[in-house]
Amino acid sequence: MTCPSLKTIKRLFAVSGNRCAFPRCEIPLIDNLSRKVTGKICHIKAKNPSGPRYDPSQSDEDRDSFENLLLMCPIHHDVIDGDPESYTVSRLKEIKAKHEALCAGGNEPSDDIAKQFLLNITSSTISHGSIIFTQHQMGGQVAHSIVNVGQQLRQISPAAANALISELRKYPSENFEVTALIGDAETYNLAQTLEVILKHAGWSSSGISQAIFTGLPRGVILETAVEKPSLNILLNWLGQVGLKPQGFLKPNSKSTTIIVGAAI
Repeated sequence: MTCPSLKTIKRLFAVSGNRCAFPRCEIPLIDNLSRKVTGKICHIKAKNPSGPRYDPSQSDEDRDSFENLLLMCPIHHDVIDGDPESYTVSRLKEIKAKHEALCAGGNEPSDDIAKQFLLNITSSTISHGSIIFTQHQMGGQVAHSIVNVGQQLRQISPAAANALISELRKYPSENFEVTALIGDAETYNLAQTLEVILKHAGWSSSGISQAIFTGLPRGVILETAVEKPSLNILLNWLGQVGLKPQGFLKPNSKSTTIIVGAAI
């Protein structure tokens, strides 16, 4: 399977403004503090026959060309691919053109940064017509069915994320902090996903921190100074998506703290 060239990825980032291309989205493609690449390479016309907006007449070279690609945050990457009837080829080309016109003249990233973007799409392969996706795979094998024993990934679907964003936007925005268990990649990835979702809802974050906890939390712990409707919505939603939350009141605090511990 072919991939975009590093030159193409660097060009894409240079006209991105380090921001998701989705209209009015302010989520950075590279986290300013950790320098971790969170942005996704999105194909306007799908790379694979089973993907949205696939064009069988398009060459592999054109599929991975600058003109067919744009950079988005993880949430909006899933939004456009989950609703191809709304996000047509012509609409995505318009989104790309407007965003790049506003952000033209930026600097190209390093090779290391470009390679991190590339990792988002090189972890897929095709076997007998089926797409097998191996992101965060827990072993060295790839097969149609793998049973792993050990910590499993905690995932949030785009539909669940959008449902929470829609509800939280009905209430005043909040300030929040996210703390993840240090040295646990799965925990950090989940913390990062929660941060992206809440930012889309209009909440303000001071970034993700990592810590070694005393009395190690399991799942997600939400600490807040006072009860508010939006915080109750968040707490209930965490339970609905299977994150088994706990809630506590934290005296004299002006922000919400979300502590993400290891998988339960």
